[in-house]
Amino acid sequence: MLRWLLVLPCLAWANVLQPSESLIEALLGAEEPTNGASLEEQAQAAPSMGLPVLLAQKPRGDPRQYQHSVMENGLQVLNIWDPNSTQVAISVAVTVGSFSDPEDFLGLAHLTEHAMFLGSVNYPEQSGFDSFLAELGGSSNAYTADEATVYYASLDVQGFADCMKRFADVFHRPLFKPDWVWDEVSAVDSEHSKNRRSQEWSVQQLLQSLADARSPVQRFHTGNTETLKKADKVSLARKMVEFFDANYCPPRMRLVTFGPESLAYQLEQAQLNFGKIPAKGASGLCAARPRSFASPNPYPPDSLRQMLRVQGLSTMSQLHVMFPLPNLQPWLRSHPTAYIKHILEYGGAGSLLVALRDELGLATGISCDTQDNSAGSQLQISFVLLPEGAENVGAVLDTLFTFLERARSSDSKLKSALMKSIGQSAKLDYDWSALANPEDTASGLAEQMTRLDWSELMVADSLVLKVDAPKIDFILGRLRPENMNVVLLDADGADFWRQSPPNVRTLHHYETNYTVRPLDEAYPGGRRWDADSRESDPRQPPGPAMSTLQLSRSLVSRLDEVERDEKNLGLKLPGEIEGLPVIRDLSFTAARSGPGKLGKLWGQSPQKLEMAGSLESPSLAELWYREGWMLPAPKISALLALRRPQSEKLASVSAREAIELEVGVRLLSEQLSVRLADLQQTGVGWEFSAGPKGFTLELGSFAPTAREGFSQVLKEIRQGVDMEDPHSSQLRLQRVVGDFQRELEDKTEAVLQVAAGERDRLLMPGSHSREELLAALTGSNVSLAAVAKAFASRRQGELSAVSLVMGSCSTHEAAALQAELLRELGVGSSEVQLVAPETSERVKRVIRPAKPVELRGRNPRGDDTSVMLSTILVGVSTIEQKVLLSLLGNVLQQVAFQELRTKLQLGYTVG
Repeated sequence: MLRWLLVLPCLAWANVLQPSESLIEALLGAEEPTNGASLEEQAQAAPSMGLPVLLAQKPRGDPRQYQHSVMENGLQVLNIWDPNSTQVAISVAVTVGSFSDPEDFLGLAHLTEHAMFLGSVNYPEQSGFDSFLAELGGSSNAYTADEATVYYASLDVQGFADCMKRFADVFHRPLFKPDWVWDEVSAVDSEHSKNRRSQEWSVQQLLQSLADARSPVQRFHTGNTETLKKADKVSLARKMVEFFDANYCPPRMRLVTFGPESLAYQLEQAQLNFGKIPAKGASGLCAARPRSFASPNPYPPDSLRQMLRVQGLSTMSQLHVMFPLPNLQPWLRSHPTAYIKHILEYGGAGSLLVALRDELGLATGISCDTQDNSAGSQLQISFVLLPEGAENVGAVLDTLFTFLERARSSDSKLKSALMKSIGQSAKLDYDWSALANPEDTASGLAEQMTRLDWSELMVADSLVLKVDAPKIDFILGRLRPENMNVVLLDADGADFWRQSPPNVRTLHHYETNYTVRPLDEAYPGGRRWDADSRESDPRQPPGPAMSTLQLSRSLVSRLDEVERDEKNLGLKLPGEIEGLPVIRDLSFTAARSGPGKLGKLWGQSPQKLEMAGSLESPSLAELWYREGWMLPAPKISALLALRRPQSEKLASVSAREAIELEVGVRLLSEQLSVRLADLQQTGVGWEFSAGPKGFTLELGSFAPTAREGFSQVLKEIRQGVDMEDPHSSQLRLQRVVGDFQRELEDKTEAVLQVAAGERDRLLMPGSHSREELLAALTGSNVSLAAVAKAFASRRQGELSAVSLVMGSCSTHEAAALQAELLRELGVGSSEVQLVAPETSERVKRVIRPAKPVELRGRNPRGDDTSVMLSTILVGVSTIEQKVLLSLLGNVLQQVAFQELRTKLQLGYTVG
């Protein structure tokens, strides 16, 4: 196996793996390993694995240190040193997951995850670990994936040594008391109950249900009372012990520790506590290697080319197209699916999205995701459909395959150029993204350690280490109807289901009705996109492009309206990403330390600029500036708030005005996403809102491109909603209004979010219920002129202006940037009359009820999930009061969890 490593001596007890920037660049063109060794074999074969190794292949802006080692019992350990952290985190990942469930106890891996911390030999209390964490301001969680289970916790620094003892004892000798395990089934069942009517869960389970019955891909993985309480409590606990003994041992575990303690101390604690666990586990029955699920093939040819039609619960229809692929994990270095994802999700002019949304009126969103495991990979393309799209699924698929055919016939040099730029963009994000918190860092890296070589831990998931166009061509060659299954998720109340279709089935364990039929019946034109014998060989070049769509009369008419035809749909592949910034100057990237403990943690507070008038900014504007970031990064963020003056009467807008404002924001956001799609690829981002009190804008960019990028965004915003082409603009308005109406009518939102929304409408003046907004929306037509006027009015008249620039720029640059920002939005012109900032409200008002209020309502989803939300109003709090309330909340959280969740088993979510 070929590895590009630079190993230098570092201290007496460690090696360091630290390639230079030029070596990182060389890796982009390096050949991949060809010896076929698994990642487990690569890790065991590495000559330096007996010693701790510092991993310096990490983001440029990451000050943490990462040390990898392997203990004598086979446990892989990653220690992370962050001198600035006030917390520690511990995570253990195990190379076993739901795929390993016994067929007679589906969900056992998930239940084991729940039961692991219900006492161990040296810490036998049922809720002992939760109580321990509560005393140290900590928290814990876990999740079960297909082939891994990940446990993690975070807490105050002083609890690190004790937490390591408790963690190690759990993974050495958990109790698995029959009574406690039996009770925990209720929590698993409650967790599944909240998913039973989830469309996302149902779609994935339906696609998996088409897999070979011999493959674990086809099974139900969450578990519930039906699958886990088949026998008595003693038998269930015994089965769990057998599962643990067979799979939980050091060679199958990955330990990650995180904190300000030295790497040497963290490793010492790992060896002291986890080193006691025998290599084959306490029982001596654990297999050192996880099982592979490559055989049988989960999706043989006779399981493909199926069309499932599902009775949906939402007001929006969806189309999911799933392509099974060979396991792409060995190709991770070249990330060929990143190319597929990029071209499909790109939203600029000529994109697949613009064709389907603006030209054909079939879909409003496209996403592409992949999933990898030893059973194989899956690439799934999902569409959010408009009503016309749900009635013309064949046209949506024809448009998709026309686009994919053009991608297949694209020149390899163009593919390589685009993929190289995708890699460069990924490298920028990798180098300068914000660091994850301790808990997420530890759990994320623990999961990665279950599938990545130790030397590529910090890079393989994030960077394109090799551009490989033939691999892209291979995957594109597999994206054809002959190698796919399709799910059409109908909108609630669709005519198809009102007509009582024959052969309706109900998905076991879920309340989902569906039908299955051959794809050829639902999509009779699909076979023209199949590969011939020459194209099925990935070594052969792709066939000729096809561009004629099979469209209904209504869609042909639609194309006539936008002056297109099916042979000239405007589809084109995005070009390589241009204008990516080159980061050389790191001046002003680091924040200066401020006074006191808070200043050390968060840096110097923003400083008010007093020179606005000299820079041609209106003197009434309040400008603020903070140099750099606590984690140095060459980025600039700008925020602007234009607020109306405060009045004694509560500021509010009618439901009609609220609709016009929301539609205006959506129209302009969509407009910017198309016109500035290429700019967005370079790292420039924006977000804006318009409400009763005015207009807010947030901009972000890498420093070298900030001023030019911000200027382009501001010009588009000031121009407002495009009305130059009345007919095209009216079509867009109708679609956006229709989408908004369907969102308001939708009843699939999580019931806890529904309750929080109702609470906010009760307490927040000027807010409107869904019913009020729907009544206003359907009561009269929404005009484009009214929408444009409502949106523009938020930036006109008497307004106060407050802006803040933070990041990698000098005081002078920040002031100049804010002056330009204000000018571009009309501040200082006749459009805006500035008033002093102190005349405007800076916080939302909340109604103070005269007495306690109880609000009851029915769950709009129609399922048996209930929620109780209690809100206590304490008035305007000082910082000290907020800290005390936060501490009180942490205490009550643990009490409520132990009593309501662990003891009484009243629900899955308690917080």
